[in-house]
Amino acid sequence: MEWALIIEMIMEMIMECRENRDRDAVEAGLRDPGLRETVAMRRALRQRGFRGRDLREAMDEGIATLREMPPAEITALMDQAEERRAASAPAPE
Repeated sequence: MEWALIIEMIMEMIMECRENRDRDAVEAGLRDPGLRETVAMRRALRQRGFRGRDLREAMDEGIATLREMPPAEITALMDQAEERRAASAPAPE
């Protein structure tokens, strides 16, 4: 899977996780992906049309990428996801 797709998938996963958890909990989950992160990543991949072996391979690659990321990159991804989330939020009336 190409790098840009992995990052986009992780961004979607972060935004989905942020709906129910605070930033620190999501960031900790990205450093050590657990069930919530796995489910969010799987959902993002299935929405992009991944199925079967392709889904499994993309999941393995995505989780491996998260585990290899240094904390500074995870923090930068969190910042980008926060900006994207704020930009997509409806404006207050």
